[in-house]
Amino acid sequence: MKKSRHKKNSGSQSLRDWKKYYAKRRNRLFKVCVLIRKQIRAAGLFKLFPFEGNDCSIGQRLAALFFKYETKASYLEAEDFLRRHPREKQALGLSRALDSNMIWRANQLLKKPLREQLFNPFFEEKKPCHTAVDSTGFSQNRFARWLYDKKKKCKDFIKSHVLSQTSGKKLVVAFSFSNGSMNDQKRGLCLVRKSQRRVVLQNVTGDRGYPNRKLCQAIENAGGTPFLHPKSNFGVLSKGSPAFRRMMLSFKEDEEAWLETYHKRSTIEGLFSWLKRKFGSALVGTRYACQKAELACKLFLYNVHATLFF
Repeated sequence: MKKSRHKKNSGSQSLRDWKKYYAKRRNRLFKVCVLIRKQIRAAGLFKLFPFEGNDCSIGQRLAALFFKYETKASYLEAEDFLRRHPREKQALGLSRALDSNMIWRANQLLKKPLREQLFNPFFEEKKPCHTAVDSTGFSQNRFARWLYDKKKKCKDFIKSHVLSQTSGKKLVVAFSFSNGSMNDQKRGLCLVRKSQRRVVLQNVTGDRGYPNRKLCQAIENAGGTPFLHPKSNFGVLSKGSPAFRRMMLSFKEDEEAWLETYHKRSTIEGLFSWLKRKFGSALVGTRYACQKAELACKLFLYNVHATLFF
């Protein structure tokens, strides 16, 4: 009899890949766990009362959830790993290993106020910085079908709007989520308002989807200078926004110098590339609230990696 060319699977393929990841990057993973614990503690979440009568706080659940996304493991694999490795469990600040159901339910805790509270410790000092604004899409499932409209075809996806630094550690300053049809200009206004609490805006760069009189004026009122690439049919009339007129005049006077500043926004494309190379372009969650929590976790982990290794 001929032997089969296909080897039999001995256990879960994802579990074996995950064990290889741990064997190669154990020290790196330990540093990430320590910084996750510090950031959650700085946000004051370890001091909150136990959740639903259990002896673990909200901060401990969130730490286990961040660990799950960092290792790209399933909920059961994350539970099994934390039971067998007390070093990482201690680094995360866990009093005991949490079961997979408790880790999964931590997604429901990451609502908007809590997400904002988690990112505040990255910006303890309000410093001036250059920033860029952009958006990207994440597929809502791995096997998303193409949706055919009359004019175009697209996938069902969730849109992530991000404002990040273009110098220094290149941290994510503000973020927002929406469906795929949301206008970038409206979300840009929301990101500028959020970022004023954490940094002092200087140059704010954006592509052709963002130039808008209201957005330019909001950036200038916050102390920044808009560098939003204008479209070819734009005029220089202010129409109630002197900031827009000044931006257009500076673009027409010296286009090369203006574009040299504008092209610093390429750093935010590197941010999106890092997210999709590490975590993939498809989301695991099925509910919209869980998908937003998943994206917030991935942006939080990007800031952790940027603080440690970039």
